[in-house]
Amino acid sequence: MLKQKRTGKIWGYLMQIAQQEAFVFQSIVLVLSVITTASVLQIRGYAVPVWLLAIVAIVVILAGGVAIWLRGLPSYFSAFNDQFYKHDNMLRQDIEKIKSDNEKILKLLEKKAGVKDD
Repeated sequence: MLKQKRTGKIWGYLMQIAQQEAFVFQSIVLVLSVITTASVLQIRGYAVPVWLLAIVAIVVILAGGVAIWLRGLPSYFSAFNDQFYKHDNMLRQDIEKIKSDNEKILKLLEKKAGVKDD
């Protein structure tokens, strides 16, 4: 794999904002595309109503949503969790401390009980 570099939080914040804005802009583009397609088809002599094109666009969006739900999201969350654990995870230090404390407690209990390590 390619080695990743830490670029700070600003780039991540910009990416999060852009992702949230993308839905709004894509919705506007979709509506304008349907209207433009209907207009072009009418100019060329095809009487295709706008509502039919809108239904086709909605069906395509829903089919894409189902595909993303079934395949995309599990992969996305798996990759996200992997990245989150590797890079600047605030909980990772706490988890390592708890693990270390548990090992110390276990050794103390084994010592009290007289259990020997193999």
